[in-house]
Amino acid sequence: MYKLKLHITAVVMLLVSIFALAGCGDSAGAPRITGLAPDGVVKTVFNEVQANQLNDAKSYLAPNTSGDNASIQTMKNSNLISAKTVANQGDYAVVLATMQQQNTTNFSVKPVGLEKINGEWCIVDVNNIYNNAKYVLLQKLLTNL
Repeated sequence: MYKLKLHITAVVMLLVSIFALAGCGDSAGAPRITGLAPDGVVKTVFNEVQANQLNDAKSYLAPNTSGDNASIQTMKNSNLISAKTVANQGDYAVVLATMQQQNTTNFSVKPVGLEKINGEWCIVDVNNIYNNAKYVLLQKLLTNL
């Protein structure tokens, strides 16, 4: 069970840590698409990373989200096969993103935690999920996968 939690934590961190800057709705780039469902947010962020529009993608991230260039490159080299909301309770949701690395048959399934901030869904950094008491409900949703 511990290995499963560690694996889930690692894959969530990989997907969420694709960005170096944060601030849900705080981007200086193109305006955020409003009214998206949790899975729509994940799809939009993935498409914007693919299009190298990182400033636009960061508007879908919760405050204090951080990342690195290796994670961004991983997303650029992958195809998003599906994004499906698997848990949704109150202001928190979990989306499973299925990705395939380009030019391979390797697939990975990554859970993504989201929080509703100012009426819009934002991706939450995995470090915040497991280190901030505010996200206890989101931790439980991720654990139940």
